[in-house]
Amino acid sequence: MSSLKTAALPAPESPRRGLRVALFFIVMALAILVIVGATALLIFNSLKQARHDAKPVASKVTVTTFLSFPQDNTYPVGLARAADGTFYLTEFGTGAVMKSDLQGRLTPVVTTGNAISAGGSIAVQGKRQGKAS
Repeated sequence: MSSLKTAALPAPESPRRGLRVALFFIVMALAILVIVGATALLIFNSLKQARHDAKPVASKVTVTTFLSFPQDNTYPVGLARAADGTFYLTEFGTGAVMKSDLQGRLTPVVTTGNAISAGGSIAVQGKRQGKAS
């Protein structure tokens, strides 16, 4: 005799599963609405308020520009202070190394297109006072 094996039939879907799926989508939609609403409220409140200027904390302190570059879109990447108070800096994108004195005057140490193609951080070592024994 041959026995016929029958495949197990899938259990009928319970009505609770459909309710859980619907509840999941309702909660997710509410969460998205809360996030969008909070974002809109924050943007609205930030545009509504008047912009305030910075005020110094210390009295009798002024801030001025120390140095500026003659070209547009030139930014310092590396900055190092030497023992004599001068600053050395590398320029982003040009590879130049510049020296700035205490009055903010820039003089090139390494010009663009020479030895350095992509200047980054920089360090300066002072002069040696003598040989160590």
